Amino acid sequence: MSPTTRNQGHEHRIARRFIVFALATAVAAVALLSPPSLIRNVSAAPDARDFSFGQDGLVVIWPEFTRNCLAIQPDGKILVAQMGYFGHNEFVVLSRYLQSGELEWRKLVPGTVVAAGGLYMKPRLRVLIRPDGQIVVVRTRNGNSVIALFNSNGSVDASFGSGGLLVGVRDVGVLPDNRLVLLNVASLSIHNTSGALVQTIPLPYISVSGEGELAVGKDGRIVTVYKNLMAVFNSDLTPDSSFCPGGLCNSSGSNLRIANDGKIILALVFDYTRAGGSYFFRYLPNGSVDTGFGTLGVFHLDIGEGDASGFPVEGDPTNFTVDDAGRVVVAMYNINYAFDRVCVIEADGSSAEFMKIDGFLPGTITDIALQENGKLLVTGSRLLLNFETVLERYHYSDERTSGANLRFETTRTNPAETVSPGHRITYTIRVVNDGPAKAGHVTFENAIPNGTTFVSFDAPQGWVTYQQPHGFVGNKVSCSGYRLESGQSAEFQLTVRVNSTVAHGTQIINISQVSSLVPDPMLFNNTTFSTLTVQ
Repeated sequence: MSPTTRNQGHEHRIARRFIVFALATAVAAVALLSPPSLIRNVSAAPDARDFSFGQDGLVVIWPEFTRNCLAIQPDGKILVAQMGYFGHNEFVVLSRYLQSGELEWRKLVPGTVVAAGGLYMKPRLRVLIRPDGQIVVVRTRNGNSVIALFNSNGSVDASFGSGGLLVGVRDVGVLPDNRLVLLNVASLSIHNTSGALVQTIPLPYISVSGEGELAVGKDGRIVTVYKNLMAVFNSDLTPDSSFCPGGLCNSSGSNLRIANDGKIILALVFDYTRAGGSYFFRYLPNGSVDTGFGTLGVFHLDIGEGDASGFPVEGDPTNFTVDDAGRVVVAMYNINYAFDRVCVIEADGSSAEFMKIDGFLPGTITDIALQENGKLLVTGSRLLLNFETVLERYHYSDERTSGANLRFETTRTNPAETVSPGHRITYTIRVVNDGPAKAGHVTFENAIPNGTTFVSFDAPQGWVTYQQPHGFVGNKVSCSGYRLESGQSAEFQLTVRVNSTVAHGTQIINISQVSSLVPDPMLFNNTTFSTLTVQ
């Protein structure tokens, strides 16, 4: 090839690259200049993998872990507790992941490095988020159990219990006031936020073998289940007289959940040799059977005939959740570790549909969790890859196609216009969601204005403050809430003091920002400013 020909080819490549660059720039400019829409459509199918998470929607957690469970913090960060083995010892670690799938930190759970004691003894592992943002990790195996408390930043709360630990429980729940409810071998007890025992009552129907389940509703009602008996208590451990006669009701189930509307859902799974499949029972808050669910309150899930392996597929009763619409989302497993799936049972129990969970074929799904932005998280092990533990995220809710327009409605300052050195300024800031969708995992941030010192910050009930204004880079307050429904508002109040050294005529500028994991079509109104002059 002649030098002239090579030069012409080089010039053509440059020209093509310039044209591609120009077209891309034009498309970007049109997108930026186009008026915002209240609806942001996403072309992904309801059960498509979320490719914005990790590598093509998947994150490899850590190899050879046998048990994993999930929890979602109010700001949307993902907590994964994992049980693994090192030699003859068993241990639990707690990890936190960002929305991108990037690992933020990983911590060993204290008190969980113990002798394995046999691989066939099924353990229990749970992660709970207290209303104040503290993280509760519960590990139980054969009567040996431990509760560890972490701060929201991942550090162990050494003031909890004995060096950050409580021992000897079967199951744990969290009350709305941050106290813990412990289901023990034959008793039910309440512990304060530091782990100290407050109150206990005997439960003679609880087996000494450690069987039994516990759930706490949003209203503080405590539900316990053992074999054929379900009992409901108030938050002071008195029997709930509105539930069946004397707070006791006959029932069957191996695990339970309390839906947002107060309905109680129990799961019962039969061994495959009985060819029974899985049963889900739903009760009204007063203990009566919800006849609007399935057949007289029961939904039978038996799909053995459709399994190419010839074995019935059963839903793990420790791993199901209930979405906002009342649908029951169940992690499915097969006894020969093939074709694990996620099944969604309709709110009325009329039918069930399987999501196309493709990352665990073959494998075993150990837990699922729904995020407030309409995404489904799935964790488990892939058997063909040396039991490699993975975390996947899928599209789930139709709300993913809708935007949530968060905006600042009002910002009031006291005083209104001018302030003197040494005096206080109180900012009252209101955020509203104009919809049309709910805003999930909402975060409010407010920088501490230059020339001032932090005094106090108040957020709505149920919001979690993740960092204090002192000693952190950026000098700001930050808090998060799980959701803000369409039409709802939230009010925050920040008080600061003007430093005595601030010169007259200085402008004190306060900047507030709000964001959500649900797409916001109008980002220009997610920031607000207010200015005062020092006189």
